[in-house]
Amino acid sequence: MKNHKIKGLMLCLLGIATVFGMASCQEADTTGYTKDYTAKGSNADKSFHIVGNWTKTGIGTHFACGADPGPVGMYTIEGCMQYARDTKYFSYLIAEKFIHGDESQTDDVENGTSVIKIRDNAYWHDGGKVTAMDILSYYALCYTSLTTYVSDMYVVDDNQNGDLSDDLTLKIVWKSWKEPTDYAKNVLLAQDTKNCTIQYSKFKAFVDASLDLIRNGENGTPNPAVTKNDDGVGEERLGRHTAGVSGSLGSIYNNFRATVLKPDGAYDGYYYCGTGPFKVQSVTENQLILVKNEKYYKANNVGFDKIVCTQYSNSNMMFADLQNGNLDFVDGCYDKQLNETILAGNPSLVSYKVYDQGGIGIYFNLEKNIWDDDKVRLAFQYLFDRKSIADTANPYGKVSFRPMMVMSPVEARQYLDSDVYDMISNYSFDQEKAAELLTEAGWTKSNGKWHDKSGAEVSLTLGYQNVQPFSTIGQMAKAEAENFGISLILKSGNDMTTWFSTASASNSIYDLVAASTELNSFGTHPGGSMKHFFEMVQCGVLHLPIDKDGHYGTRVDLLSPDDHTVSLGKVRAYDLYAKIYCCDDATLKQYSDSIVLGMSKYNYGIQFYENVSGSYFNLDRIGGLPSPERFKVDRNITFIPEYTDKEYAEYVYINNGFSQAIGIVDGFFYAR
Repeated sequence: MKNHKIKGLMLCLLGIATVFGMASCQEADTTGYTKDYTAKGSNADKSFHIVGNWTKTGIGTHFACGADPGPVGMYTIEGCMQYARDTKYFSYLIAEKFIHGDESQTDDVENGTSVIKIRDNAYWHDGGKVTAMDILSYYALCYTSLTTYVSDMYVVDDNQNGDLSDDLTLKIVWKSWKEPTDYAKNVLLAQDTKNCTIQYSKFKAFVDASLDLIRNGENGTPNPAVTKNDDGVGEERLGRHTAGVSGSLGSIYNNFRATVLKPDGAYDGYYYCGTGPFKVQSVTENQLILVKNEKYYKANNVGFDKIVCTQYSNSNMMFADLQNGNLDFVDGCYDKQLNETILAGNPSLVSYKVYDQGGIGIYFNLEKNIWDDDKVRLAFQYLFDRKSIADTANPYGKVSFRPMMVMSPVEARQYLDSDVYDMISNYSFDQEKAAELLTEAGWTKSNGKWHDKSGAEVSLTLGYQNVQPFSTIGQMAKAEAENFGISLILKSGNDMTTWFSTASASNSIYDLVAASTELNSFGTHPGGSMKHFFEMVQCGVLHLPIDKDGHYGTRVDLLSPDDHTVSLGKVRAYDLYAKIYCCDDATLKQYSDSIVLGMSKYNYGIQFYENVSGSYFNLDRIGGLPSPERFKVDRNITFIPEYTDKEYAEYVYINNGFSQAIGIVDGFFYAR
């Protein structure tokens, strides 16, 4: 099957022509917005109509209960700070300040410590005042990347009354041998986007019991390793030593999660423990209504009185509502023809596009012996027509001819030295070269089928999550591999959890996967994509070899900062990552260069394209949106800014997947 036939099949499955009553071959009209965007719009009730997904059987009463709260998790609960992905913008939320000590000891903050100053005007939705104990409660019950760098965390008795429940200062003492840079401290705190979700007054028994175990151990006998400062010793997360207390901490956490909360006093609406700009008014299986929190500390910035969230059973219904003006915002960037058809159906819609700090492609399960040979992995770099796949799966994406490389190209261009980025190999679509390399690896081809060096016919199983673009990539990869002579069996996981559990399991049925080869959803720092790679998804699915100490063992060249063609010796990539938040700027660049270039040389996977996401807005109802000079010409904005362009941050701020609620909280867009 040729690639254009696959593309046609995908579009037919989407049902564009029948759903929208338009011939798929018709030229779509996406001409510019003709109304005066500076004038008053049509959003008289100041509502924001969006799409959401949440647990239909109930969202519970607090964030840790186990249910998926959907939009409630974005607009009703919050943390101390919020980052906007791939920008250096931080929105200070519950934290009015995050102050770091230095040698000058400014702000009375000692060197090696930081303090979080809680706002004096932040309140829980049922009226209780937010205090430092509420933030400490989160870290008492939940450990995060931040806590791996912390030796102690405690509330300062500002009022000097012996009662810590009403104080507003939380002090962090950093591990002396593992202290992040000041900027990295901001990134780490901002990663914990929901660290103000455990109200101490309601969860006091669980918090106190957890803190007692962390600090004093079982029966008042702490593990002495917690207090040691030697390099590599005392790695327990906020004192969580595994000997004797991990089971007890787990039991406390499970009981905490199962708690059903009630508000303090009378409460109007559906009670959900939060502090954010909106409260839950009502929730059903298919509709969730949030109303503005008039006591919110940034209420004057919030330009909506209500958010109406709809859960759809299929995407065609969602697209129809978007075209009919029943939705104000939809997240995503869809197939070019579908995108243009949506815009043609409503002259008030605009489509923005932005890199999502991710690469899309295929990578290998290294448990399978077939990938042991470097030449086999190299051959697969030449096997697939990347441009054809990119043009079909995401025509707005930027085709990549590089291997899997830990961070996406848009971030690599930002974080790496330019000459190092240029040293990362590019591979063409060259099946003759692929055949030559496989032959050198001992493979043979007979009757149109490839056989490995043992003589066995090659048949591989590719796993993917059953969503776009991965299902399209799977179909196209299958067609191209089988045309080349390698059988490819497709196996899909219905959701991310199913796919990941199958892909990361020992003796997985998958030989390779179609997935995000790189991704960063953890802030503007090289450590974000590395965290996703080493801790979250890719290394587990790759089954990267593990050393005896439990860490990934792949070695890379530590590049000389003076001459990137010179190696200072082989080091574990993971060991460089473990220090990534603690490096000065020069060392950060050196470690990033070494990890990305070094890992790319293994050819563990294939980048097809730099992924592009985006967002649709209804211009008649939403104000403050960027690039009016562009959408007045064409509402399909195909300009995709690089991180050096001013529009880059502007497009990120309005995308709730990249910045959560700060687009609304900080007034970047509002009801028109």
